[in-house]
Amino acid sequence: MLVALLREDVGGTLLNAAGAIGALGGLYLLLYLVSRGRWIGFGDVKLGLALGLLLVDWPLGLLALFLANLIGCLIVIPLMIKGTLTRSSHVPFGPLLIAGAVIAQLFGTGLVEWYAAGLF
Repeated sequence: MLVALLREDVGGTLLNAAGAIGALGGLYLLLYLVSRGRWIGFGDVKLGLALGLLLVDWPLGLLALFLANLIGCLIVIPLMIKGTLTRSSHVPFGPLLIAGAVIAQLFGTGLVEWYAAGLF
């Protein structure tokens, strides 16, 4: 966050922050509105907004979103196979969002650069 405040390109920083907020908070707001709160809670929307503000970079926001869902799949799918969870079970997504954001903040720049280098 401090690095974003020290950048000379304030407009670019604001656009990056808006992208991160849109990736995390905006997507969950859309899911919340479409499902009328049945698929995802409003707390996830607020948490996504806060994490987007903390990450300040849209690639990191998308990475945090991806990692949160990946971690969720790695936890939920084995529990569903085991029978501990069912399709109607409620799984709190907030801790997964936080874990994805922490990983994205710590290792995200390297992961994004590594992924982008493989694409081009």
